[in-house]
Amino acid sequence: MVGYDAGAMGLTLVNFNHDSIWEKQLDTINIRSYWQEMEFWGNAKGFNEKFTLFSGYGRDDGVWENANKKLNFKLNSPFRLGLEFEWLVLNETDSINLFALGLNETGFSIEKVNFETSKYLLKFSHSSNPNVMGRCGGGIELGFILLDLSDRKKPTFKKIKVESCYDNLWQSEETEKKGNIQIHKYLNNDDSTFYQLHINMDNLTFKEIGIKN
Repeated sequence: MVGYDAGAMGLTLVNFNHDSIWEKQLDTINIRSYWQEMEFWGNAKGFNEKFTLFSGYGRDDGVWENANKKLNFKLNSPFRLGLEFEWLVLNETDSINLFALGLNETGFSIEKVNFETSKYLLKFSHSSNPNVMGRCGGGIELGFILLDLSDRKKPTFKKIKVESCYDNLWQSEETEKKGNIQIHKYLNNDDSTFYQLHINMDNLTFKEIGIKN
């Protein structure tokens, strides 16, 4: 099941018959903004059923639909979202609450793991502001986190953003690869500095290089 919150346009929950159905659709596009993500999920095909809940903005109703029909319904009480947590699953019996570590981002994915050093390279990507009418409503927060779990009692991490509406960072070019080095280029509009983030994909280390414009 996939859920997305489109503000006044409602919270939508989409139940697919199989993960591969929506994963294949997602692989065909390059989502770069909140608006593109909302358009993608709004037009996604092959779902088993879909619920759209309108709560707030003077409404407490919704729509249920499948491939054959669509039904309107009324909520008995207002629907509200709670806190959102994302967990890093290490194995069948062990996991870590990323929010509890202070990683105040969402939309995590695992890019690479070095099991010998217990280092995890995580990528995050999410809209800057769920309120599309507010500041940075159409922006995106995109970056990488190097998580070191060699000491489970004192996990450490380093976070670098390569695109951020709030921090005025804008990714300027597509990712480059030179051997085992992954290169991300971005501009800091606050000080007119171009940056390159070099990620060593073998030993999982960051190197940030700034070039004054």
